[in-house]
Amino acid sequence: MSSYIFRQTDPESTVFYAWFEAMHTRIDMVWCNLMEEESVCLGNKIQEEIKRLEKMANRFDPASELAVINRLASSQPIGISEELGQILQECIGYNQKTFGVFDITIQSNNNDRNRTDHIVFDPDNQTIFFQNADIQLDLSGYIKGYALDKVKELLTAYGCCDALVSIGNSSVFAMGNHPMGSGWKVSTQYTGGALSAENKEVTLYNEFLTTSGNETEERKHIIDPATGHYVTGARAVSVITETGAIGEVLSKTLFIAPKIIPLLRPFRQVFL
Repeated sequence: MSSYIFRQTDPESTVFYAWFEAMHTRIDMVWCNLMEEESVCLGNKIQEEIKRLEKMANRFDPASELAVINRLASSQPIGISEELGQILQECIGYNQKTFGVFDITIQSNNNDRNRTDHIVFDPDNQTIFFQNADIQLDLSGYIKGYALDKVKELLTAYGCCDALVSIGNSSVFAMGNHPMGSGWKVSTQYTGGALSAENKEVTLYNEFLTTSGNETEERKHIIDPATGHYVTGARAVSVITETGAIGEVLSKTLFIAPKIIPLLRPFRQVFL
């Protein structure tokens, strides 16, 4: 970890804060009522896990597993780890459930709406193959939420009951209570349909908060698969979910296509 602060507020209460950089952003984490040695160990474990996932799924790192697949899988079947294979197949499933709006092939070199149909998994040989040479996979709109799900597992394994972990302020997990109150209050923005709210502050209780959008008019980084163009305009969508990965799927989908909310309601048991 880059740095940390530990305070024992009374004989039975402690507060630990630490931060580090990974996934092209800053990760902040705070938890209560673990002793210093155990807190440092947990913080290091979280950092190791997030950096492991970054090494697996960062398409900009030529040595990452995902980058190797992007580079070679259109010429021959490429071996794939069980974990990454499961992630990719889940994301393809979410592509179908969101009517193609959530799309990990969005960085491909064509605007074919059926790109995921050209991705072939061989479970017997544990390989992946692209039937279309233009296919490129991008997990940047998913992996932060997945990482937070893994963070939750580590916090639970260490017996931590009260914690807040933020990846870049856009993907947040809250567990238990703030030392001075119930739940954890965080700031957010809501837009659109059933998710509209005037209050930009929300209290999380063992939940994930995920935000997708553009902070300014100039900011544009999310592509609409229907058009192949960036979504423009200063707005954001935030969702509260029981898992971080699903939060990433929902926030991206609703930011790109807010009118899809009524169509997603049949999948409530899948997403919410």
